[in-house]
Amino acid sequence: MSRSSGKGKAAVKPSLKTQKRKDSTPANDANNAKEKRQQPSIVEGLNDTSIVQPQPWAWKVLTDAVMTNHPAVFSKDSKYFFLPSASSVKIHSTATREVVSTLSATNPSSLHSASTSTSTAFDGHKDIITSIALNPHNPYQLYTASLDGCIKIWDYLEPRLLKTINLKNPIVRICAHEKLTDTLFVAVNIPEKDKERRHPVSHVLRVSWGQSPSHAGSMNEDDGHQKRRKREYSTLRVGKTSTVTGLGISTSGNWLVVLSGLKAHIANTSSLQSGFSKLTSTDHLTCLAFHPTEDYFATGDTRGQIRLWYSLQNLEELSFEKLGVEKKATTTLFHWHAHPVQSLSFTPNGAYLLSGGEESTMVIWQLDSGHKEFVPRLGAPIRSLTAHRSPQRGEEYLIGLMDGTLVTISAQTLKISWTSSRMKINPGALDVTDRPSALPPILTVHPQSRNIILPSSHPSTLQIYSLPSSSVITDLEVLPSNRISSLSKHIQTITPSRISHAVLSPLQGEWLATVDYREDEEFGLETGLKVWKWDENERTFVLNTRIDKPHGKLMVTTIEFNVPDEQGGLLLATGGQDGNIKTWSLKTVKATKKTEGEAFWVQRTSFGYRNEVPTRLTFSPDGSLLAVAQGMFITLWDASSNVLVRALTTMATKSISSFAFLGNAGRYIAASGADQIIVWDLVTSKGRFLFAFLLTAVS
Repeated sequence: MSRSSGKGKAAVKPSLKTQKRKDSTPANDANNAKEKRQQPSIVEGLNDTSIVQPQPWAWKVLTDAVMTNHPAVFSKDSKYFFLPSASSVKIHSTATREVVSTLSATNPSSLHSASTSTSTAFDGHKDIITSIALNPHNPYQLYTASLDGCIKIWDYLEPRLLKTINLKNPIVRICAHEKLTDTLFVAVNIPEKDKERRHPVSHVLRVSWGQSPSHAGSMNEDDGHQKRRKREYSTLRVGKTSTVTGLGISTSGNWLVVLSGLKAHIANTSSLQSGFSKLTSTDHLTCLAFHPTEDYFATGDTRGQIRLWYSLQNLEELSFEKLGVEKKATTTLFHWHAHPVQSLSFTPNGAYLLSGGEESTMVIWQLDSGHKEFVPRLGAPIRSLTAHRSPQRGEEYLIGLMDGTLVTISAQTLKISWTSSRMKINPGALDVTDRPSALPPILTVHPQSRNIILPSSHPSTLQIYSLPSSSVITDLEVLPSNRISSLSKHIQTITPSRISHAVLSPLQGEWLATVDYREDEEFGLETGLKVWKWDENERTFVLNTRIDKPHGKLMVTTIEFNVPDEQGGLLLATGGQDGNIKTWSLKTVKATKKTEGEAFWVQRTSFGYRNEVPTRLTFSPDGSLLAVAQGMFITLWDASSNVLVRALTTMATKSISSFAFLGNAGRYIAASGADQIIVWDLVTSKGRFLFAFLLTAVS
């Protein structure tokens, strides 16, 4: 820093002297002062607050960071529904389904405000929200619970935080009932003193508060000061279980049901001191739903079974033998799902039960007859189900999918009436560790429309996301594959096909090239090169050419389109682990009286250099040169004749990981090695070592 400061001072002195010359004029002085303002010196700029500092980039979140399994909660008048999103709650309008407000550390505006008001800071949750519930005695208040150990009570219309209760342990479930005033039942995870215990333990508590929830944040005070004040809430431990998978209160408010492991724990809300009675299942229970008018509940399990449990008043008579055969309890068993049941929901009139899971199919069970109907192929496994009655559209089913998509099904037609257009996410598809180390993550941008192409919710599917409209235009299933694999231990799991590369042609983005692969123990590696053409009418890409095993039985390592010039047409270049570089061109067949004209892609040339595997290739800005990174070399080829023009290399690195042309004319090439950048001048063929530091890529 001292050298930089010194050079800055030396550069300032001549300009200061010229202002003091005897032959200076007011005009010259004014010009010098203007030039000085436009080009402030380094030394003067260090403490000059008037200099405009670089503005930070404005980031736009395209999808939720954490996908919630919590079903949507509707307001009492069904005008809004609430969904947790990481450490906040998004409030959607039932009429438009758009997000109209957010409960978080900072809230932009109230639901009553038509314009965006000044942001207001709140003491929001610091960790993921795990459960939400409406206040049964105040339809405009919402309870939220989080892994930060806090319960918060919100007025969601303002929005305004009313009260915070800090239980100091991660909260996983909450539930409320109109029979119990200012009371919540809560499941918290409390660390066990026994370190050898393998499974986490949940404690079920009753939390009650007597004062009006207007003293926000009072429970965040230190313990010493808190003891000197009147305690604003009380807790009663109902019992201890393994990890809680379901928590709820019966319609009458008389029974608390807690699911954990193989057991359904049931307690009478009027005599909690008596503890739990237990019902045992043959398989681990996964979800819980209460009938809206009668005192019985439904559970789903890991085997895909759904059981309706009756006769809550006669708990002493309920028991099962080892094989799960009913002994004295009155129950009903439904079974269609092959995978675990993820969510259950009764319809508002209680005549039907909805179920969903990994099969991407919603099943509608008629309770009286056991008859079932299906809404299949929803696009992704089901996370949550909520049946509700909309003031505008009648009865609907709101479904949350594993990729973050929301889908609404009309109860009358059993067809999709609305699908959210936000970006779909599959963590496995975006996980770089799940891809070969030589393959970059897929992310390409259309040059004209600014559409982003990236993996969708299935590894063999791409989604095209529009930045201007903040919506998904379409999903492109590159290779149709089975979405569900067998759970049987005797049947080998089906390995899904994956997409390794996706590139758009420059300028208009008319063509899309994709490479998919699948590794199988019996058949080995299967690869495919597909070229798609944009269909303006259908607003999606349509398959034009399919080429199986473009580089034999080995992986494709790199792929790129050229920029077509006046003399040559559009080219596609690929490199593979076989050491070959291949170019592909568009062949046109003219129409005849009997056949229609068509255009498709064929192999044009194949060449290589010293058996080196090409790891990256790109065309020069004018499309005349094809540059290929191969080991410690960057080879330059004439794009039209495929004649080797030059091979660039340096002793500074043994392997070039990434490179790019610089400037509009592409005179320079910048390449990165293990820990340095080298720049070559293509006119003089000289290379210059620039930096030495940890580097991953150049673009």
